This record gives sequence, structure tokens and C-alpha cells, in this order.
Amino acid sequence: MKFIFRTVWLGLIVPIAPIGNQPITNDTPASYTYQTMTTNLTDAFVEAGKGWGKTYIGIFPSYRIDYILHSSKFEAFEYVTHQEKLSDHYAISCKLKTIKN
Repeated sequence: MKFIFRTVWLGLIVPIAPIGNQPITNDTPASYTYQTMTTNLTDAFVEAGKGWGKTYIGIFPSYRIDYILHSSKFEAFEYVTHQEKLSDHYAISCKLKTIKN
């Protein structure tokens, strides 16, 4: 059922996603959702992050399952995985600057 929901969600979000940045949570980089979203969007961690980028604190603590994705109109910098344990996920943030054409 989760797969069906995510497929429907992608059908709704992918057409508008290139406007700005979109978060994805609870999916690995190998997931259908991540692969579909990063067809037209850039992963801010890949662009500006360092290390493993783990965001999940649970049973498999090395997973990176939270993302900031952005369109080609932006460039990410100062990507941070915040180490405060506020939930079972570490918060992430980055700065985005507009790319002038």
C-alpha cells in the first residue's frame, strides 16, 4: 500500500517540483521515489554535503533517508546535518542561492 501511495504522490508532485525545493523522507537513495525525484532535481547533500550524511538514528543508523531537493535554478551550499536528537531523524538544512542565467 505504501508503494501505491508514493507512486500517486509522485504523480502529483513531480510536475510542480522544479519550481523550488522539495523534501523527501524515509526513502533510501536506491528507492523508486528518490530515483524519480532526482531525474529533474538535484540532491543538496550530493552537491554540498560531506561524509555519510546519515539522517536516521534508529536501528539502522547509517541510513540517509531525508533529503533537500532543488531545481537547476538554485545551487546548494553550507549543507548541515544537525546532531541534536529531536526525533529518530537528524534535521538537515542548507542554503540555496539563485543561479543567474
